[in-house]
Amino acid sequence: MPGEVAVLLELTRLRIAASELGVAKVDVGPEAIAITLRNKPVASQQGNRKGLEYRNGRLIFRPTQSRVSDTAAVRMALDAMRAASRVT
Repeated sequence: MPGEVAVLLELTRLRIAASELGVAKVDVGPEAIAITLRNKPVASQQGNRKGLEYRNGRLIFRPTQSRVSDTAAVRMALDAMRAASRVT
């Protein structure tokens, strides 16, 4: 499978996972990922768990591994959200 197709499939998987978790927007920066949820009260409940911090109406996730791709970092953030939602 061509690399471009693999990237497209991974992005589609991430979009589906994000949608299932109620994510409205994902911003990837050099040090952290900021996730805006459609439901703000849910976001505040998930903050400060599993590596997620609730700040200014968004969930902030800082990857623990350095030199990880943006897609891998987003996958880790979504996995942390999924794990945090199981705890609540």
